[in-house]
Amino acid sequence: MDSGRINSFLKSMKWRFYFSTLQIFLGYVLASWAEIKTIDFVMIVLLFVIFGPLLHGGIYTLNDVIDLKEDRKHPVKRKRPIPSGKISIKEAIIFSFALIGAALIFSLAIDFNLFLICILFLAMNLLYSFLFKKIAYVEILANAATHPLRFYTGVIAAGSFGFHRVALVLGLFAFGIATLKRKKELAESKEARAVLKFYTNAKLRNLIITSGLILLIITISATGFELYFGMLVLASYASLMVGYHKYNPINNLLNRWY
Repeated sequence: MDSGRINSFLKSMKWRFYFSTLQIFLGYVLASWAEIKTIDFVMIVLLFVIFGPLLHGGIYTLNDVIDLKEDRKHPVKRKRPIPSGKISIKEAIIFSFALIGAALIFSLAIDFNLFLICILFLAMNLLYSFLFKKIAYVEILANAATHPLRFYTGVIAAGSFGFHRVALVLGLFAFGIATLKRKKELAESKEARAVLKFYTNAKLRNLIITSGLILLIITISATGFELYFGMLVLASYASLMVGYHKYNPINNLLNRWY
């Protein structure tokens, strides 16, 4: 296999989206901070590999197969390896199944709870691809829900279950970003997603504002770490939402990462 083909398979895994695995890292560190050991850093690396390139690399590849018809109409997505024909559908399916299978095997070998979380991520993705993405607003919620789930993955992997306010803050932030993404797609082409015909700029803008206000209320009612974390997320939220419309560098950043 030549380097161009290898590069196409790597691109189908969408490595640039793995920054979201930082939420797993955050959850793990918060849950084990009082008695963190060297072995915990090994676990963090394993969690990144399982929930990054293996599980989500496979899911992203599978998504491109499922969304092939829509992606070919999108001005940017049609250049991806699968819609452009650089990887055949059969090759993509085999590749995605191999990655997901490896994630399930490794997670089961480490902890049964991690295996169940992998199954949950996979189930949520399939439900989204075949059902939720066709339902306005539900598809935004489904997108956002995976972010607090990533955070809880880290918390559970550390043997705990808590920090619910932090999870809620991450969910609201993700909801706002997902809504902004729909706003961007609506401006680019209504053909990109069938569900876009149910949205208007005004409705999406109101969702972004409402999400920001709830985020503000949750933040000012918090104390300690949760207060400072909420302030950081709220500042980032405001900067991204305002900056997307006012400053080209932030607009370009969102176009690349979202």
